[in-house]
Amino acid sequence: MKQLGDHVKGPPGADLVLVEYSDFQSPYSAEVVDVIDELLKSFGGKLRFVFRHFPQPGVHEYALSGALAAEAAARQKKFWAMYRVLFRNQVALDRETILTFAEDLDLDLSQFEQDLDSELTLRRVQRGVLLGEKQGVNRTPTFFINDVKYEGGTDFESLAGALEDALRGGSKKLVA
Repeated sequence: MKQLGDHVKGPPGADLVLVEYSDFQSPYSAEVVDVIDELLKSFGGKLRFVFRHFPQPGVHEYALSGALAAEAAARQKKFWAMYRVLFRNQVALDRETILTFAEDLDLDLSQFEQDLDSELTLRRVQRGVLLGEKQGVNRTPTFFINDVKYEGGTDFESLAGALEDALRGGSKKLVA
């Protein structure tokens, strides 16, 4: 189910909804970026992808700053562009580097910095974490297919198989 503030690709009436809880410094989350693109192409109008923040600052030093940067970019309609930049450069997500990314994306830097530091931006990130915790998320990436937790592999074949099974009404590697 879509929540206020989710970042979404795909049609609202799609038969399949794939929700990902993710951390911009998680190498495993970075590995699925291209997989998600491939799934969206493969399933076309049948799939809706929902991204939710689940930064793990205890594990990744710049996880929270990455999430805040993505949300600040979203305020200027550049979430998905920043999403790609952050995952491609996930080792260095300090403030100076993030500001360089914002400049490269032609964002209004003054507005970006204001949004980066705003309480509203922090609350949007925290909302994803709270939703994830309620659903039992404890690592990234964690996926849900049509509101059911997915426990299989994160490669294209595994996720596509689970999505196909969900289309048929099955529950391949899904946990209630």
